[in-house]
Amino acid sequence: LHKIGELDDHLMPVGKETVKYEEELDLHDEEETSVPGRPGSTKRRQCYPKAIPECLRGCYPVPEQPCYLYVIGMVLTTPLPDELNFRRRKLYPPEDTTRCFGILTAKPIPRIPHFPVYTRSGEVTISIELQKSGFTLRAEQLELITRLHQYIFSHILRLEKPALEFKPVEADSAYCVLPLNFVE
Repeated sequence: LHKIGELDDHLMPVGKETVKYEEELDLHDEEETSVPGRPGSTKRRQCYPKAIPECLRGCYPVPEQPCYLYVIGMVLTTPLPDELNFRRRKLYPPEDTTRCFGILTAKPIPRIPHFPVYTRSGEVTISIELQKSGFTLRAEQLELITRLHQYIFSHILRLEKPALEFKPVEADSAYCVLPLNFVE
């Protein structure tokens, strides 16, 4: 069993229980790090400093100044298999809708590789693509966009907290997230 990989070097079965056993006996080799626990285990928690990319600092749109509009594309790449869909929810591929979300900013965002997000429907591949650049907005238009952005985050997503104030112009990282319609 050891030769075919079913037992580890301590003749213990390979699997989740092996990780627990090794953590209890501390049999794993220490890597050159001060973080305790085996990589991938719950005991090894690593914290990373929060940082705001330069392209998202001070980028809230300003009236009569050039803006950039990005489309957040979503494609269901791996639907949730039936055996994992315990509640038999209907899966809605996000690409089958005429609406999507966009990011409105005063600075260009560098090209970002597509990345996966795991939802109730399965694995969704996200892309962020430049839709339009160099256009300007009037103060009234920007006010409506700002109010819609605030409504989305406070009433729909319910991310507003009592001690939190909505001051996008003063925030370290501020841009608008807004719904868009696909036009063909």
